[in-house]
Amino acid sequence: MCTLPVIDANQLLDWVRLRLQLKTDRQLCQALGLHAPVISKLRHGRVRLGAAVLVRILDVTNTQLCDLPSLVSQAPRQPRKTARQIPQESMTTWIRHLA
Repeated sequence: MCTLPVIDANQLLDWVRLRLQLKTDRQLCQALGLHAPVISKLRHGRVRLGAAVLVRILDVTNTQLCDLPSLVSQAPRQPRKTARQIPQESMTTWIRHLA
């Protein structure tokens, strides 16, 4: 039996993105079968990481629960771009995809 330490949701989600070679949280939502607000709430600390989401992450990444803390802690942190850091052309394209 393994003891699971507290894992930061942002680190975990970033690790899943790296593991699945995804560039955006939108792609992450699709890969995990979650709605975008769920990822947003996890990232902003409004909801805790639940068992259903954790099991889905383990299933999609083909990872065992005991291995997760060491894998997440070893993953390099990748800063996410804010709206101000995205060039205007990209922002316009992004907004079109939302419509």
